Amino acid sequence: SSAVCNSEAAGPSGGHTSFTSEVPRDIFDLAVLLSRSLPISEEDPVLVLDLNDAALEQRQLGVPAAQAKAAISAIVTGAGMREVADAAGSPSHMLFSGSMSAYQAAVNALCYTPWVRPAPPLPDVGRAWAIMGPTTSVPLASPFNA
Repeated sequence: SSAVCNSEAAGPSGGHTSFTSEVPRDIFDLAVLLSRSLPISEEDPVLVLDLNDAALEQRQLGVPAAQAKAAISAIVTGAGMREVADAAGSPSHMLFSGSMSAYQAAVNALCYTPWVRPAPPLPDVGRAWAIMGPTTSVPLASPFNA
């Protein structure tokens, strides 16, 4: 099952984009899995990014998606979060843990990065969720969808 809430978010030029704040089952499953190896709470959240390769390449012409993902990872880790490795021990470019202040600084840094914000008619570069415990995951409109 998933949590669902619909709202309208103002786009960058006053237009509206539809934002469906749904938490997919796999995010809840990920929260349970991560909580076995990481301290996760409201004070130590995990930021989950699901990035769209095609959209990333449309935003940064001539920049491969892998390089754009590395740039986003650098923005998030530069704000004080730690990248969580994937199952193979490689950088995930999608999971980050840290304190609430580092989490908020990372979201703010992404919000101030022009090429990740909504830019109609281009597709959004991704989706984001905060995991704040094994049973608490929330969708984020910012920075990619609001």
